[in-house]
Amino acid sequence: MDHSMRLCREVGCHLATPRVFLTVPDGLLVDEASRATLIRGTEDHIQNAVNASMQVPIIMEKARANADLVTAANSSFPGVEADVAIGMAMRFYAGFLEMAKIMRKEKSQGKGLPDIEISPEERGADRAGFAHGVRFAWFVSVREDKKRQELVLDGISAEHQELYLPERFRRLSRLAGGFELDNKASVMLENVNRFIKCFAGAWQRCGNDQGRIQARYRGCPSVWLEWCAIPGIACAGRPDHGEKFLMRANSGVIFDFPRGDAGLLVTIGHELAHAFLIASGDPTHVPALDGTHEAVAEAVMRRWGLDMDEYARTIEWVKSHVKNGCFDPLPWK
Repeated sequence: MDHSMRLCREVGCHLATPRVFLTVPDGLLVDEASRATLIRGTEDHIQNAVNASMQVPIIMEKARANADLVTAANSSFPGVEADVAIGMAMRFYAGFLEMAKIMRKEKSQGKGLPDIEISPEERGADRAGFAHGVRFAWFVSVREDKKRQELVLDGISAEHQELYLPERFRRLSRLAGGFELDNKASVMLENVNRFIKCFAGAWQRCGNDQGRIQARYRGCPSVWLEWCAIPGIACAGRPDHGEKFLMRANSGVIFDFPRGDAGLLVTIGHELAHAFLIASGDPTHVPALDGTHEAVAEAVMRRWGLDMDEYARTIEWVKSHVKNGCFDPLPWK
């Protein structure tokens, strides 16, 4: 695949130079269906051209002479010069191969040797694939006509996931304030978008306190969505205790609040208040919680102008789902 990918990219860049055609023209290949159509319509023809020779000029002529490839490329890139359309199609296919390589679970060590897993550090460090492939790639896992490969996203940034992956396959999404949402629980897209919106609303309320939170959590930018992995609803991260997250939230609970997004927003706001107090070194939170920490966090929420009546209703609802002194995360399911 590396050989085909290199030749495909090189020919594509000759025909549609990145200096002029940095990315797909506006309005083209805007959805998953159009990208799938391009790959399916050009893959065999591109492979035939690439396999015909090791020399770029010969591959280029083979591609130009393939009427089916020209038709498919022109169909995906209407209004673009024929050579440029072929070049874009070949760059797009090269990006497709690059992303398949970057995101697969294992890599080959060579003939006769077992495959080994690709580490998150290796995956995230493959800048060549990222640099070339931006908006010229489509992830292999979405294909229905090929055997599905395991989706491995560890090490891939939220930015690159947004550039490359259909929404339903993303694990990371960007949040307000430079934070990122890590959807560890495979929460449905609808609820991911609800969380992103409510986080933005709560973050805006932090006002001038945003900077202190950002500074303290600079190396811990993630918000984790986890299915019943924590004893309760949500909690702020404690960098001083080695916790590498801004907050964690129980996805088995937070999307079922009786008043929907209103309860979700104040819950996020409550954990941001704790994060602010931790970032401030407040003695009720650092070095340990002293028992008055909830009252102090609620005072911060009031100062930020969060809806404390909604917060009280949410707390009462949570208490109504406590069994034997412990919160039962799923009694209403």
